[in-house]
Amino acid sequence: MKRIPKVLLLGGDPHNYHPLGKVSDIFFNYSKKLEFDLTITTDRKYLYLKKIKNFDLIICYTTEGKMDKKQSQALKEAITGNPWGKIGRPINFIAIHGALASFLNSEWYFKMLGGKFLVHPPATRFTVNVVDKNNPITQDVSDFEINDELYLMEFYPPFHTLLSTRYGEFEIPVAWVKNYGMGKIFSISLGHFREVFLHPEVNKILYNAIKWSLYTL
Repeated sequence: MKRIPKVLLLGGDPHNYHPLGKVSDIFFNYSKKLEFDLTITTDRKYLYLKKIKNFDLIICYTTEGKMDKKQSQALKEAITGNPWGKIGRPINFIAIHGALASFLNSEWYFKMLGGKFLVHPPATRFTVNVVDKNNPITQDVSDFEINDELYLMEFYPPFHTLLSTRYGEFEIPVAWVKNYGMGKIFSISLGHFREVFLHPEVNKILYNAIKWSLYTL
């Protein structure tokens, strides 16, 4: 019998900037197309080891908040993975927008993601450029314009940039991939508005990122 992957979509925002309910249907549609079992919650108790080990992928759309020591250790161990020990296979992780500004008391978390939110100008329209057209996440994606918050971040390389944009004199990463231990990480700073998720190119990117996380070795 074919094993159905299990995915946790985790939200939670004390300011209601990024309510999970505004995008949950989009991820439900992904679950039907990509054939995975989706759990949608704002309950951060799912980050404890006993619950987190049940999933193959965590999609994080949280904002701010903290992890206690047990949650932090459980998430770190789960993503790192250890098939030869008690932890088992790694869990992959997708960080979207506010996830880059979450769990502020866990510095390892931002190093795992590859970036940490610092500030953003008022939402505006800007061009997003595809840096790597051969990566499975962006191979069928074209450069596009988007109206969104542009996150300016502190970065923690190394990572492989997939999308970037111009800000002043500099080209800054918008989406990237990396490994953390044995786990695969995809981070994207876009996603303040529901309309961003519905943009054809962003929708394609997220679909591809989930497929890559679940089905690409």
